[in-house]
Amino acid sequence: MVPKVHYYQGVTIDARLAFQQPDLNWFTATVEATSHATAEEILYRTNWFRITMLGLVVAFVTTAVTLALSQVLGFNAWRWFATAPGGDGDANTAYGALILVMVMTWAVTSLVLSTRKSFRYIYAVEQFKRFYATAQWMAYDASIFEDRPPRQFEELRRQCILFGFGMLEVLPDNRLRVVIEPSKVDQFAGTRSRLPLWVAAIQAPPKLKSMFQRLPVAKLPFGKRPLQLNPAPAAAPALPTDGTTDPLDVGQYFPTVATGQEYLATAIRAKRGKPAWYKRPGRQLKGVKWRLRQSWRKLSPNEIRRLPGFFQLPTWYYPTLIVAALTTVGFAYGQSQWSPLAKPGSRFAAPDVAGLEPAANPDQSRAEPELLPGEYDHNFSADKPRPEYVEDTPDYVVERKRKKAVRYRISKAGEERTDYDCIGLQHLPSTYYLLTTSVHPNFALARRAADDFHGVYGLAMTVLAEECFRLGGERYFVILDAPILEESQANFMVREYLRRYEIPVEVMVAE
Repeated sequence: MVPKVHYYQGVTIDARLAFQQPDLNWFTATVEATSHATAEEILYRTNWFRITMLGLVVAFVTTAVTLALSQVLGFNAWRWFATAPGGDGDANTAYGALILVMVMTWAVTSLVLSTRKSFRYIYAVEQFKRFYATAQWMAYDASIFEDRPPRQFEELRRQCILFGFGMLEVLPDNRLRVVIEPSKVDQFAGTRSRLPLWVAAIQAPPKLKSMFQRLPVAKLPFGKRPLQLNPAPAAAPALPTDGTTDPLDVGQYFPTVATGQEYLATAIRAKRGKPAWYKRPGRQLKGVKWRLRQSWRKLSPNEIRRLPGFFQLPTWYYPTLIVAALTTVGFAYGQSQWSPLAKPGSRFAAPDVAGLEPAANPDQSRAEPELLPGEYDHNFSADKPRPEYVEDTPDYVVERKRKKAVRYRISKAGEERTDYDCIGLQHLPSTYYLLTTSVHPNFALARRAADDFHGVYGLAMTVLAEECFRLGGERYFVILDAPILEESQANFMVREYLRRYEIPVEVMVAE
């Protein structure tokens, strides 16, 4: 056992035991030694980061599914808030309600997830979960759990049993008590990374070892013969002992021309400087990657860099969050396009013409007796007394006089046309919608009112006798433009005149 701290890729190895077995496989055992001063390494904390992030994605998914179902069922939240009874009638309230629902879903989901034991984080256990070892032990001081709640020790034991880690309790007299033996079967099914061999074999890292081996010897760039950088010194020549020879005599010396061959045989040729940066793109990419990683680490708090796995999320998390967020925004934007103003061909053109029809009981609607079922009387209301009629038959027919003006039309350009005969609209197969502004007892008053409207607003006007669209009646109706065939177009024209010109318009239906 080597009680030396090793640090490898964010994991601190307090102690390790390694030896090579007879089958040449390495047996490695790592130990996480925890004292009373570092008790937080084995005490669990609630991983609120993962809880809140998972709650956020659940809130987005729930909102997206709810909006999708409401879209399929034809329910529009913005329309409901604008037309709900007792509400303020503001469609923009839907934004606040949607955000409130998301926040409540987020909060409830986070509270529910916080009760699960799978979100309890233990620093020492997370280190063991990152790398594989044949046996992994959790050694802790026996006095750590004396003044702490029992759930702290229970959670540590539960996770050690779940992941196959052993537990050693250090007693006051430095004796060890085995609490749990490590599992002989890898509970992670071989998915964890293995520690490099140099960590297990207790030797220098491969890069340092190779560098030490290359230090004494260097290779010439122009040959394969190695050059000794620090050769042993040559032995000193023997001194003459004949008594006549000068010991300092070096013999006859004649200067010679140097050829350079002797120098080249022992010298090392100089190399060119560092190559240009664009010739090493791989090295530049590694440098950029390193700078980005360092910049990101500087922005992160120390807590993120110190706790392995605490701020780690599943691989599926980010794609799911992006898709759910885009889906929620898309459905919310689609429903927010609803407007209380009716548009031609719009599905939500409200209110419908059916809301302008009289009640089922004619006595409550104060309708005239000669009106056909479904027709509406614009001249009477529940506040006015019911007039007395001579006859209550619905088939009342008025004898038409000759040369009686029954239709008068003035176009936007001021062209006038008067007709003295017409076909009742009730005899035609289609349904017509008339936008009336006023009713007059004779043709002269009705024409004057139509000319006044045309002069003030420049609109096309029509004066139509009552007999031209229903049976009976001697009055004249001033109509905007001409009878309309489409219900949605009638709704749109009513809203347009009320909004732009503030003209009180009523809709009459001729079937």
